[in-house]
Amino acid sequence: MIAVLYFLVAVFFLILGHSIRVKRWNNLLPGRDDTARSIQFTSLSLGYVVNFFVPLRLGEIVRAGVFSYLGRQSFALSFASVFFERVFDLLVWGAILIWFNSTSNLKFNLTESLVVLVSVFLFFALCSLIGSNKNVKKALNSLTGIFNDEISYSLRHFFWCLNEVYICFRKNLLSYIVNSALMWAAYLASYHLIARCTGASASMLIYSLFDTPLSSTFNALQDVYSAQVFTVLTLFFLSPVLFIFAYYLIKNKYSFEPGKVLRWFEFNNDTVPNKRDLFYTEEQYKMFLVRNFRNDVDLISEFYKKGMGNDVILYRIFHGGSDALTALISFNNSMYVRKFASELGSGKLQAQKKWLCEYANELVLASVASDKKLDNGYIYDMPYSHTSIDFYEFIHSSSLDTSWGYLAEVLNSIKDFHARKNTGLADDSMIESYISAKMAGNFNNIKSLSSIFFDKSKVVINGRNIDLDAISDWINDSARNHDFRFRETSVIHGDLTIENIIIDKKHENGWFIIDPNIGNFFESPLLDYAKLMQSLHLGYESLNRSINCHVENDEITVSIFRSSQYAAIYEKYKQWIVENFGQDFLKEVMLHEIIHYTRLVPYKFRKDKATGNAFTACMLLLIDEYLELENTL
Repeated sequence: MIAVLYFLVAVFFLILGHSIRVKRWNNLLPGRDDTARSIQFTSLSLGYVVNFFVPLRLGEIVRAGVFSYLGRQSFALSFASVFFERVFDLLVWGAILIWFNSTSNLKFNLTESLVVLVSVFLFFALCSLIGSNKNVKKALNSLTGIFNDEISYSLRHFFWCLNEVYICFRKNLLSYIVNSALMWAAYLASYHLIARCTGASASMLIYSLFDTPLSSTFNALQDVYSAQVFTVLTLFFLSPVLFIFAYYLIKNKYSFEPGKVLRWFEFNNDTVPNKRDLFYTEEQYKMFLVRNFRNDVDLISEFYKKGMGNDVILYRIFHGGSDALTALISFNNSMYVRKFASELGSGKLQAQKKWLCEYANELVLASVASDKKLDNGYIYDMPYSHTSIDFYEFIHSSSLDTSWGYLAEVLNSIKDFHARKNTGLADDSMIESYISAKMAGNFNNIKSLSSIFFDKSKVVINGRNIDLDAISDWINDSARNHDFRFRETSVIHGDLTIENIIIDKKHENGWFIIDPNIGNFFESPLLDYAKLMQSLHLGYESLNRSINCHVENDEITVSIFRSSQYAAIYEKYKQWIVENFGQDFLKEVMLHEIIHYTRLVPYKFRKDKATGNAFTACMLLLIDEYLELENTL
């Protein structure tokens, strides 16, 4: 009777140890669901049983797999948490083994124990450095890079999950240590009681559990104990699985859930979200991992680090060509378009947000929901409507008349805004400085950046023979300021491209404008019209999506994929300018378009040399076309 009592109490402490272990496990899991305790207990119990019957601790893989499958968790995250937990337990096991080494006749290899302890500390160091140390990330990137894309992604995901598990461990260190102490106390009490029940040696039992990873506990016990004792021990190790199955049976049949027990499992300590859950698509997360382990330093990488935080889900990053990034996110159960800039562009982005608020009653502009200064960065959010679509997408999914109707409304609104906000005339010194800095200065910089064009005097681009010396002389002509005859200045938007016009049929006006460009040196209304010309003339939005430059037999081919819809709207746009302002105004708008390109190309080179060369080809085509137009007038 006493033996039965010992057995039942031993089972109680074993199940209690498992329960505390589940609570401790949650100290390692980022972004977890606190309602999945029974799934965790089930996976832990099954893994425990597999370890009893099967060698090599394969039960840990089973445990991770069951939790991943039943709990709909990433296997990499599940396995990383189990792996981390088992490595930590090596510290406890080492202490237990050293204690038994001094109190029992069973002697353990202390040298091996020290090697294990050093390895554990090195493992913790690796986990702590994965997310921050460039050399560690570089080494892991080289390691994962030798495999195919899928294996490489899986390994990067696993390493990142190890880092997340470590962060959770560090944040919940006290809770983890307390739960570990309680868990091991319950386990040791359980093993002591089952030893008293069976007459087995507690030292031998613990030795068979912890120091025989290459053989199963089943085989180790079978070789030592009688059939009767072995049967009792087997039933003891199976008891957690029998318990959880009985729990499921009672729960499903009688809808019984012990509220106090469930509340005990509730998590109330600091944690971090699972990074994978912050990306709406797996492709976005893959791109994050690639950039992270390559140590990329660019605007997107900065956004991943600073602009997302731990409470934002990223849906999409939009195309762009500035020092700010635009993304579609969700936050607090609402959708927003987020603008982000690192230190380089934060001042400009703050001025942009101020402009949107200042002229909200003067133009149809995007509203600003909130903004926030970051360490070396800045963000502001605009409410997102599911019925909104950027004008580029709208043009390619609507009729020409409908698209032009919206654009005409925008143009008339901008024209009236310019007239109301007129600020006078630019003097000669302003025009000369504008040409020198924005046109000639940038062009001469481009010459030093693009050797495939400017190491010769002439070049063939898309079949056009272009005289580079003549273009250079024209750009640097000191009398160029005479070409700028329309010198009125005004408050302008500054970046009125097609993609900065948003169509929303549920909006009061059916459209609104986003992303002004503040601080233009020469605040001419023509800059706004030239930005639209930049969009429509060569199809800038398509160029941003796909552009390449190919050199063969001293001829350069640049891919220009302007759609027929763009071409048709371009012709209507030129007609609108002539009807409202005249032919000379149109010509000068095209001159400002060239300056937009001379300002744009150096930025493209900062991003990628091949892209910079491709946009240089576009710039030269525009200049050659303008010179041809000038010669015919």
